[in-house]
Amino acid sequence: AKAACETWIDVRSFGQVFAFKDDSVSVGVRGPVSVHSAFSVLPVSIDSMQITKSVNSEAQVRGDVPSKALMRRIQKAEEYLKENPGTIAVLSGGKGSGENISEAQAMYDCLVEAGIEEERLIKEDKSTSTVENLEFSAALIGKGGRIGIISQNFHIYRALKLAEHQGYQDVYGIAASSEPIYQPHFMVREAFAIMKEKLTGNIEWFGHVRQI
Repeated sequence: AKAACETWIDVRSFGQVFAFKDDSVSVGVRGPVSVHSAFSVLPVSIDSMQITKSVNSEAQVRGDVPSKALMRRIQKAEEYLKENPGTIAVLSGGKGSGENISEAQAMYDCLVEAGIEEERLIKEDKSTSTVENLEFSAALIGKGGRIGIISQNFHIYRALKLAEHQGYQDVYGIAASSEPIYQPHFMVREAFAIMKEKLTGNIEWFGHVRQI
């Protein structure tokens, strides 16, 4: 067992355990394992929040209209902002191919139309990845204070681990729902994205995240 542990890296992710050896192909060695969402025992008050982009073609703008996935994040932000009037939001997302406006602008327009005060909304419209979402948002609000990250449920773990790696001090996940029929597909793809981030050193191998 000791020799095996020195050779193989055991990564538990989304109901499977994957084994890696050097640059070899991954092999499923045991599964499934149970994965439970984190939650807060006591209510948590967020000072500021970010709506991030997972760069998986799910959350984006089609012309001027937010995709269904992006609308789920916007609706979750609207819900939280109305329940917590002292919270501000950084709307993070640049303009990609096929988008007439940035994702930040699309989120801003929807939230203002929903009655959220403009002064509570900060646009960050240059980022093209989750890593950049976090880096560019930190330049606007810093990494201290209590910060919540809104993203699709399958993307929360990676977003929070990236934030912690970048030095965010007190960060929580606020999960928006995803299309149920596509959930298995997104979870499998996200599992490999997590492993890539770990292998490239963007996030640590182990640890827990906090979710509201």
